[in-house]
Amino acid sequence: MAKTGRGEIKINERFLTCGLCNQWFTQPRTLPCLHSYCESCLYKNINDYIAKASVKKGGQTANPTEYICPTCSKAIDVSKFSSQPAKNWTTKFPLNTFLLDLLDVELLKRGEKTCGPCTRNGDKSEVVSWCKECRDGLCKNCAKVHHGMRVSMEHTVLSKEEFMKHISLLQEQQEFCQKHLGKTLDMYCMVDKELCCPNCVAEEHRRCDRVVSVMDAVKQSRLDKTPEFLKKNLDEYNDHIEKIIAARTNKLLSLDEQKSKLIEEFAQIRINVINILDKLEKAIKKELSDMHAVETKTMEKEIHKSKKIQTAVTNAHDLLNVTENHGSDSKLIKTIEEVKRECLWYEEEMGRLRGKIQDCEYVFEIDDHIETLLNKVKKYGELNARHSPSKLQPFPNTVTIEKSIEQGKQFKSTLSLKGRNAELVKSFDAKMEDDIKECWYTGAAFLSDGRFALVDRSNRKLKLFSKTYRLLNSIFFTTKPWDVTVVGENEIAVTLPEEHGIQLLSIGDSIKMSDYFTTEEACFGIKHVRGKFFALCYDGKPPALKVISSDGRELAAIGVDDDGSPLFSRPIYVTSNNAGTVIYVSDERRGCITCLTETSEHCYTYSTIDLSHVAGITLDREGNLYVCRNHAKSVQVVSPEGDRLRTIISREEVSYPRAVAYDDKEDRLLITQGDKSVVKIFQFE
Repeated sequence: MAKTGRGEIKINERFLTCGLCNQWFTQPRTLPCLHSYCESCLYKNINDYIAKASVKKGGQTANPTEYICPTCSKAIDVSKFSSQPAKNWTTKFPLNTFLLDLLDVELLKRGEKTCGPCTRNGDKSEVVSWCKECRDGLCKNCAKVHHGMRVSMEHTVLSKEEFMKHISLLQEQQEFCQKHLGKTLDMYCMVDKELCCPNCVAEEHRRCDRVVSVMDAVKQSRLDKTPEFLKKNLDEYNDHIEKIIAARTNKLLSLDEQKSKLIEEFAQIRINVINILDKLEKAIKKELSDMHAVETKTMEKEIHKSKKIQTAVTNAHDLLNVTENHGSDSKLIKTIEEVKRECLWYEEEMGRLRGKIQDCEYVFEIDDHIETLLNKVKKYGELNARHSPSKLQPFPNTVTIEKSIEQGKQFKSTLSLKGRNAELVKSFDAKMEDDIKECWYTGAAFLSDGRFALVDRSNRKLKLFSKTYRLLNSIFFTTKPWDVTVVGENEIAVTLPEEHGIQLLSIGDSIKMSDYFTTEEACFGIKHVRGKFFALCYDGKPPALKVISSDGRELAAIGVDDDGSPLFSRPIYVTSNNAGTVIYVSDERRGCITCLTETSEHCYTYSTIDLSHVAGITLDREGNLYVCRNHAKSVQVVSPEGDRLRTIISREEVSYPRAVAYDDKEDRLLITQGDKSVVKIFQFE
């Protein structure tokens, strides 16, 4: 929407149409993400969403606690009214009267606006007047009735022509309060950032010392050039999004090309395999033919020899038979002797032939490589989508940074750190009998059942202790470990910087190595939250916080600010809130804590808490940050906003604190010491 001169407004038609039905708005309801939909369209969409997203629990159906905007997919918290019917959900989102006013203006300009009262009664009449207070178009009859009614007789009713000349009247009409009927939102609370009516001020903001009129708030906003600042940033966002879309579109085309090439490669592999098999088949067929020729020739010779001897045997048999029947005795005796002699030759020849005869069978044994191809090769090869952090510039975070600065100026933590005291309840020596060197515990973590793990870097061990500080088990590494984090109820992960690796361990009756994956650089501090690891790599250029998936893929690397300057120098320990949206990094060389707040996936704003000699860090259930200051020989607690801190464990109680872990269930701290094998446990009062 652009203002092109006093009283002249040009409105993009898309701005006045519903994103679900693509028609002019009717009773538009606006979601917190600023997208608006017709009330009836929104109701239908919410109803469909509830039907799809509802889950069954204990035989009952539970509605979702979030609603996803159909346009931008932002998750909107509806937990306060999720158990109510879909119709009630719709009415929880405010009616956007400003859009209705703009739509009325547009329809008046087009000559399509009809009388409001008549339309609501099912009739259509031409608009001739406009009520400033009711913000409604009126036909001739309704204007007369409107002026005659006691409740509206004092209203300012303008002719259609007058209203079109003074269309800037829209800027004079303040929003109505949803809580107090008939009241307008004329005031603005600078503390709670809320519009309010006089009743709201009296009921909810009477203790706020920065409630001003909307006019003064707007005046100050214009003096600060806030609208220009926001529009400039929105333009930057749009430019950045356009670059992302263009880059993603180009990448899609690239992936399509890669897919086509791979399909061609697959086909070529098949052709190559077939060609090889064809050649092998031709070779084996020729070999078979040659073999068959040799074998058949041998057998044919044996048959020919046998037939010749058979002819001789038959002839001798016939001769003996004829001589016996028709020859003289002398002839018979002579023939008998001759036949005996020939029989000796027959036996000798057939015995010699029989000794040479061998049975023959063709036997084929498939080559081992072909056997592997047929039986063991299940796929062409390994196909993966290899991901790496995008080279796109970081998304602008100027508004978030401005907001952080503004909040830092206006607000102080409501948490009283004075009431947070820690009492030393246990000191124990965690050294084992077979430890060769002095223990140096660089990592610590509590499991959900109260057991805790200590990383002994000097002795290359991870040691597991019971809730009552009894040594349960240990495991030895070939290289020096650094830090440990809890992954699951009975699973932890340990960083092994020298190996550029992260070792996962399952914790049961014994400690067993399970998954292992390597990283591009040596990882030191580590924290696991919601299926991903935050790991610190200070040997990289620049040093960075790596976001790593549970299967070892690097999802993102955060190492520079918006100006391209390094965020870290020697980051050694990392912790985060349970959602993984606020991350704290202790920087040993810079002597500060860097706080990263996630604004979108893998995009963060940052701020710093200046301390010196920082080491291990952890968060408690209230969001307080505990910082080991090893050379200062103390542990300090920092409020969630980072604006208040105090020493909670002094040098009289701890020496060179190195690693720290918080037990959420027992509300206690574990502190390791850089110069001793003694571990200390502090209980919060």
